[in-house]
Order: sequence, then structure tokens, then C-alpha cells
Amino acid sequence: MKKAVVTISSNNYYAQVKVLMKSMEISNPEWDRYFVLVDEKNYDIWNEDTNFYKLQFTELGIEDVQKMSFYYDVLELNTAVKPFAISYLMREMGYDQVIYLDPDIYVYNKLYEIEKVFSEGASIILTPHFIDELLDDGFLPDEKSVLGTGIFNLGFVAFQKKEESLRAIDWWMKKCKRDCVNELENGVFVDQKWANYFPSRYENVYVLRDYGYNVAYWNIWERALNKKNEEYYVKDRPLTFFHFSSINWGQGNCLFKYTERLLGEYFDITKELIDDYKKKMLDAGHDRYKNVRYAYNYFFDGRKIEQLFRRYYRKHKELEDECGDNPFEKSFLFYDETCYLKRYYEWHELEQRKSKLKRITDAKTIVIFGKGHNGKRLYEVLKEKGLDKNVACFCDNKIANKTENLDTLLPQEAIRRYQGALFLITPEGKDVEIIGQLLREGLDSNNIMIFGIKEVHEVLLNLE
Repeated sequence: MKKAVVTISSNNYYAQVKVLMKSMEISNPEWDRYFVLVDEKNYDIWNEDTNFYKLQFTELGIEDVQKMSFYYDVLELNTAVKPFAISYLMREMGYDQVIYLDPDIYVYNKLYEIEKVFSEGASIILTPHFIDELLDDGFLPDEKSVLGTGIFNLGFVAFQKKEESLRAIDWWMKKCKRDCVNELENGVFVDQKWANYFPSRYENVYVLRDYGYNVAYWNIWERALNKKNEEYYVKDRPLTFFHFSSINWGQGNCLFKYTERLLGEYFDITKELIDDYKKKMLDAGHDRYKNVRYAYNYFFDGRKIEQLFRRYYRKHKELEDECGDNPFEKSFLFYDETCYLKRYYEWHELEQRKSKLKRITDAKTIVIFGKGHNGKRLYEVLKEKGLDKNVACFCDNKIANKTENLDTLLPQEAIRRYQGALFLITPEGKDVEIIGQLLREGLDSNNIMIFGIKEVHEVLLNLE
């Protein structure tokens, strides 16, 4: 039985790769270790002696690999390569079992549960973001926000070579070839959301509900760390691997960037674990690697590739055809106004209008900031288009009489009374000042949208 573990990264994450692979060498030496580089080779890095095999993603047999590299930014491309790497190790290298692990994972113990589940016939193994129910306590991440990124965290996924698992990988590769995008607003989060289909579509998919697997900031609240005889445990389960995603490299009590929950009595032991990982990272050369330039952020002539260039290229076949086999050679098609740039900006402007209109039509509650001419005009147009039903009130620093039976509230009162409302800012020339005020009053920046009177006419008045 041939077994391999694979991780994927660009050059700037090479310290994470080294630390992960060392942890696998110590804890699970019987698994062959592979690293796939999604970047150009930096030979000072590539030629280092290592305890793992190296592949560049261009060796995996991906069709039109240069085009795919242009579709995606660094996060998207690294995740898009995942099913191709797994397929290559199974089909070309002959491995029977392949585990993918994100590079920012550290493995502390034998992967007993994985081996046991495979021996019982599983074809695919997944771990959920949460195991327990999460009460709505007002802190992030919550069940709704995690639902947007997928039920399962694909920092870990494991496949055993079977007809059904190979079918799943083939389907996943098709999705990742063009649709591995970070577009939460469109219901897609890179490769991860596609895995929601695995349990309903393929046989012998096993969801591993072990508290010791894939511990991370999003589930730390349900996985209290403790220590027995110098070994880490999660509740009564051994800590098998910890996913050090989004750890805070600064000082203080904030251990992770993207969680608001406090760890209470488990803070010290979690900090100990993170501090030990940081030391391993520094010893592995983290400061040397972290700023290495990602090659696919630039055209061959050195000009930067903007994210919206990628989106436009991926969505417009005529531009893809014009660029030929290697779009990295064709910067002039994006920077020359006589070519695609004008159409690109026109397209982007249209996309922005559509996005703003969707936010307004989807908003359950709307607060219009500004009781002057612009605010009233916005309300009149919303009413004319039948979009006024969710307007709760006006908001202004000066209380005024009711208009159309709507109250005018001070900002603090409007924020308190209409939690979660979308605040539309209409005053021209004072946008930054107003946004600053609302943020200081405690409004989430995601609930603020500037909607000037020009846009009212361009977006709403032209609405069919």
C-alpha cells in the first residue's frame, strides 16, 4: 500500500512547508512526502536539501497551465492545483492513498483514524469546520459566515484510489480549472465549496468527527486544549494536527486574526502551542521566505496584473483568444486604451452597478444617511422603483420632521435600533467623514455603502 501526503504553496510559504514536512517525518514517517510549488522556481530555495520530494505545478500535466495561472490570484491558483496534484500522485506515481494538508498545519500524532477509516473502505475523508452546534452569541466566525465558505475545511482532505474517488477528483478538477474563485458574493469560495457535493454524490465518503483533527481558529471554541504528560489533548482526544491558519504574529491577547471569541482558561495553553509553532517557523527561515515575490502577479515586462484583469480575462473568451497561449506576454492588451482596457473599465463599472443594486434589493432593512436633497431624492427613486418597502428611517446629525412617515434618527440611535441594516450614504463630499463617524459609533463597515446622487440616476433610474 503506497501512501503519500502532499502540500502546495508558493515560495513565500516555504517555511510552513518545511515545518509541516518535518512534523510528518517525525509523526508519520511511513507516508511519502511531496511539495508542489505554485510559482516560478527560486533556485536558492528549490535547491535546498529537504526531507521531501518536490514538484512544480507545471509538471502535473495541466492543460493550458499558463492560461489557468492567469485566471487566478495566488490563493485561487494554489487551491485550484489541489485536485490535479492528488490525481497525479495516484495515476502517475501509483499511490493508493493520498492526503492533502495545508502548509500551515503541524501534525503531532499518528494519523490512526485516517488509516482506520481507509481500512474500512472509505474513498474520501473530510473534516467539518464545526462538530458541535454553535450558539448565536454575536461573535465571529458564526455558523452563517462559515456556511459561506463551505461545510468542510479543505486544509485537509484524503482520497483512497477507487473508481468513485477518481470520478470525484476528475469532476473536482473540471471545476477548479475555471471556477476556483474567491467570490463569496456568487456562492463560490475557491476549491472548498465544491466539496459540499462529495457526500451526496459519491459512495463511501466519510466525515471525520474527531476533535483532534484540524483544530483551528474557527473551531477552537469547541476544542478545549489541555496537556497530559507533556502531550497535547483536545477534550479527551489526542491532538492529531493543528491548523495554524491566520495566527497573529503580533503581541498581546489576540492569538488569531479572524476570531472574536476569547479562550478564557484555555488561553495560556493555546498561546504556548502557537508560540512553539512560531519558533519552529522562525528556525525554518520564515523571515527569509515570507517576502519572496510571487511570479504570477506580474506580466513578463514587470507590470503588475490587477485582480480585475484576471476576472475580465476569465470571463471574456475573445480576450483569452487574443492573448494566445501565454497571456503573461500580452500586457499591452490590458494597459493600452485602444485595446481592451476601455472595455474592461466599462465592464467593471457595470459589474459594480449590478453589485450595488443587488445589495439594495437584498437588504432587509435600509437606513438612508442624509435628510437633505440627495437623501430625499434617493428615497423618491427607491419608492418609484418599488424598492422603498425596506427603508426603515432616515439618519442625520440633525433631527428633522418626518418625511413619508419615516423618522429621522441620530446615528447612534439608528445603529442601535436597526442592527444589521444597510446604511446608504448620499451626501456628496463628506463620505469619508460620515463613514468615520459611523464606524466610531460601532457600525460594521460591511453595512455601509456610498450611493451618491449620480449613481441613483445611473443605477436606479435606468433600472427596467
